Amino acid sequence: MDKKPHLSLIIAACDGEADRLPLTLVDADRHLRNSELTYEIIVVRSDLVNGAVEQLDRFAKLLGDVKIIAAEGKGRGTAVKTGMLAARGKYRAFIEADNPISIDQIVDALPYFKNGYDVVVGSRSMKGGRHGQVWYRIVAGELMNLLMQVLLLPGIWDAHCPLKVFRDDVAERVFGLSKINRSGFDVEVLALSKKLGYKAKQIPVVSAFDYSYRVKPVSSRSMVWDALQTRFWLWADKYKFYVDAPPK
Repeated sequence: MDKKPHLSLIIAACDGEADRLPLTLVDADRHLRNSELTYEIIVVRSDLVNGAVEQLDRFAKLLGDVKIIAAEGKGRGTAVKTGMLAARGKYRAFIEADNPISIDQIVDALPYFKNGYDVVVGSRSMKGGRHGQVWYRIVAGELMNLLMQVLLLPGIWDAHCPLKVFRDDVAERVFGLSKINRSGFDVEVLALSKKLGYKAKQIPVVSAFDYSYRVKPVSSRSMVWDALQTRFWLWADKYKFYVDAPPK
């Protein structure tokens, strides 16, 4: 069996994102090849049309170090969960298909695990971080983050930041429990990590501007609904945290 890689990078490729993925794969492969890390890149395809699947397969073969798997269900949350549980790396990170957070920032996050942290969470709102969007999108995001703090994550100012890295055992425990299959999954997994007593480190990150980015009202509503569901499931003990044994 191959030696366990140091880092697993999971990329969810959902419908409408296949055209942006090749540049992300090239950037990820370039940065990781130039690092001293052993790594694997896992692309999880979800709801892609046949033409997009074939295009993705052909491109991945050109790089050689990319593994493509199918999501075990629909939705971004399901895709990331599938990748996290299929990964073999000691540390496991997921990024967006359009890669607004550069890969070198993920590599720079790994040393924090040596200080006893279990999860590293990026923040574009803390000192040293920077949003890559126009002001009104930033304001909308800050209002959403304030709501997430009230409901689930006090002290986490950028719960939807596309940089999160988990130690392998933490990823398997948390994603094994997660239920949300849509974009609100990232708030759920952070809330589960907090509930289980894992230590999270917030670090500043810089996000690139994405001209194609749009926050649809239905997406915002679904994120709020997902957060409310997570709050209820935690209160009602629907996750069955200690069916086997506490994580620590």
